[in-house]
Amino acid sequence: MFSLEKLNRYWFPGVILVACFVVYALSPDETGLEVIAVLFGGGAAIVVVNYIQRVGFAGDVERDKEAEVRAFYSRYGMWPGQASPELLAQARSEGMLEHVVLPPRPAPRAGAGSR
Repeated sequence: MFSLEKLNRYWFPGVILVACFVVYALSPDETGLEVIAVLFGGGAAIVVVNYIQRVGFAGDVERDKEAEVRAFYSRYGMWPGQASPELLAQARSEGMLEHVVLPPRPAPRAGAGSR
């Protein structure tokens, strides 16, 4: 599927790399190598900027998850990992913890409470 994100992330650097090979085939002299260096530098810059942008957006998602967990703590007085499944269901029905995925709780061991 075509999108501007894929165009910027994959197609622009790919087209620039293909242009490097075309320039080298047409002009393998010193001038051609200088043009290839400029094109390759531009393509590499696009790749690096895209990587930095993706890392920055991943931080925003983590920040949103942390804010949701802290809101749960301030409302219920415990962290989501400590809450019962009923309390988690109630919080989710109220619109909290939309982006938070909690790991499954381990089942209690048989005979652990009897001494």
